[in-house]
Amino acid sequence: MLAVVGAVAALVALPATADAAPASERRAALLPLQVEGDLNEGWKSRIQQDVGRGLAQGGMEVADPASVLEASGGVGDCSNAKCFQFLSQSVEARFVVRTRVAVADRSYAITIDIVDGEDGELAASSRESCELCGLAEVGELVTTQAAALRHKLDVLSLEPAVLAVTSDPPGATILIDGKEVGRAPLEHELAPGSHRAEARKRGYLDQTRTIDAVQGVRETLAFELLPTAKTQGGGRDWKVPTGWALLGVGAAGLAAGVAFLVLDERPYRAECSGPDVDAFGNCRQRYGTLTHGIAFTAGGGALLVTGAALLIAARVAKGRRLDSTAQRLRLGPGTIGARF
Repeated sequence: MLAVVGAVAALVALPATADAAPASERRAALLPLQVEGDLNEGWKSRIQQDVGRGLAQGGMEVADPASVLEASGGVGDCSNAKCFQFLSQSVEARFVVRTRVAVADRSYAITIDIVDGEDGELAASSRESCELCGLAEVGELVTTQAAALRHKLDVLSLEPAVLAVTSDPPGATILIDGKEVGRAPLEHELAPGSHRAEARKRGYLDQTRTIDAVQGVRETLAFELLPTAKTQGGGRDWKVPTGWALLGVGAAGLAAGVAFLVLDERPYRAECSGPDVDAFGNCRQRYGTLTHGIAFTAGGGALLVTGAALLIAARVAKGRRLDSTAQRLRLGPGTIGARF
């Protein structure tokens, strides 16, 4: 039985990589052994020593049960998170280890609980039982339990997974699993596992990446955003060419309208002779272009205003200040122009 208990303690120990952690991360508070069934005091004491020895072989600094009881004022077990946090702080240990052994004839049930002293919550637990077992079978049972707990203890000593995000251009809005976390560049802690990262910026195509976060690992994610069709070519969008086209067509229409208005009611010289001339010498055949003049003038003016508005909107979209003296439409006799 003594050899089996020694094996339990050794197998529960953390791997040697724990030496790289800070002192508090390598320290464990060992609670007094809890026993159900018939087990004499000598065996209890030896089991406590073997568990402590096994933890020390794994690179842990062990606060033995006597030290825990002294530092905590006699608290040897807990039933809530605050109590475990108190025990952890009392002996400056990251982990609190509680071992329970139930013995009934040749049947054994062994439970190992590992509590994280930072939050007082159960971090890892294993319970196995064996009916009518010999010592070799109990040793195999404990080996299986310890193997399952070793990885969990090792993970607890690692820093959280961190994702560092950058974007080109900078300032993109970053979403993790659909939730906005800030603007790039930024760093964000992640739970281990698969996550979806998305970058959004006005005028650029959204980008989505899938990442696998690993505890203790810092990942870097760089988004290189592609401009949309509206922003390609130095930020020149459809408003610019359309605005200038409307200005050109509008100017031509306005000029034609003015010409028609000037021509209206003027004599048609090709038919100003004979009966086409009245007693006062006035030609009866005259141009009737008033309707055309009004239509071309109104249409050309509307196109000019629309084109000017599009060009102004394009500049506003690019964040450029508008100067009322530098952006105006000039209309006058024989003069049509726009300056932006």
